[in-house]
Amino acid sequence: MVGTRNQSKQLARLAFEQLPDELLMEILAHLKDRDLGVALCVGRRFFACKEAVWREACAKRWPTWHAVARGSELPWRRQYEMLSLRERELLVLPNLAGIQKKQTVVNAQNRAVLTEWLAELESTIVFKAAAYLDHYLMNHNVPELAGFQLVGIACLRVAMGDVQQRAAQTEVEEEKKSMDPARFAYISDRTYTAAQVQEMTAVVQKSTCDDLRTCPNAKMFLRSFWYRSVQGGAISKEEMHIYTLASFFLQLALLDLDLSLLPASLLAAAALANSMELFGKESWPCTMQHYSAYLPADLDTTRSKLNQVQASSSAEHVRSLWRKHHEHHGYEEYRDEWTRALQLIACPCPAPAVKCSSTSSSGSAQTIGPL
Repeated sequence: MVGTRNQSKQLARLAFEQLPDELLMEILAHLKDRDLGVALCVGRRFFACKEAVWREACAKRWPTWHAVARGSELPWRRQYEMLSLRERELLVLPNLAGIQKKQTVVNAQNRAVLTEWLAELESTIVFKAAAYLDHYLMNHNVPELAGFQLVGIACLRVAMGDVQQRAAQTEVEEEKKSMDPARFAYISDRTYTAAQVQEMTAVVQKSTCDDLRTCPNAKMFLRSFWYRSVQGGAISKEEMHIYTLASFFLQLALLDLDLSLLPASLLAAAALANSMELFGKESWPCTMQHYSAYLPADLDTTRSKLNQVQASSSAEHVRSLWRKHHEHHGYEEYRDEWTRALQLIACPCPAPAVKCSSTSSSGSAQTIGPL
């Protein structure tokens, strides 16, 4: 019995070794995401052809983008990962029609005021909190404006809890203190009780799906794009004024409901492109096109919208906080650039018009294929 089983294994191994490379890549290319990554680590033969397999997988899943990026020097696995993330974020985008249908009291201006207040409390986690807020508004009616701040506090608390789950076990006690509902009730100037905060937190948690919680937000995409632009030589790592201004553009975008409904990766790419162009850089060089799977033309409309928000949004509290936080930047060799960045941060002022790209595109979704 054992001998028969060993013979079967040997025959299967022999048959596998005789498979042509083309057929092997065809089989592997039908796997998706994690399954494909695991399969390529199983044996030497799989590992040896990994780059060709990732390329073939991209060609099958996103044929349009494969045709655009086939001359890229960027590893195909990186492109596959980015394209997969862009597919995932489309699945969790909030819907404007759904929000407008549910809400009879809360409007876009109320949301902007609440989001700006949340940004004053926590400038990074607010990106997750704002996403949770929009999904809550899409699924739950807020009957009274007096209760809207409570929803925002609960969204911030859930977002902070998701981030802190990754902390080390030694920090558990500190986490419990920071997540105490009484602390969040205090933030509201005792407008709500700890029990109300706890109850609303439970409602927000139920309305927040796992895909939304694990999907990267705009700030995460911006960091990834920034590191890639530095590695690719498009920006020097000391030119932090470019990253800071792009981050500020994203913070302003949170206050605008229409912009918040766009994919996070698109917002991050557009914000970085605007900031790069403001400081005399090529707005979206080839290294960034291949890494992000966005062509310059895909960003034009969003870049123009970001410029409009920069020119029209007062956002006095957010602007004041950002200016105070960054006016002592410590980068003396880039003093003039920081002065210009701080001027744009300090008050609404029009940025230079976006130069429309010569390469036409009917939208980023079509660029990367069947999204």
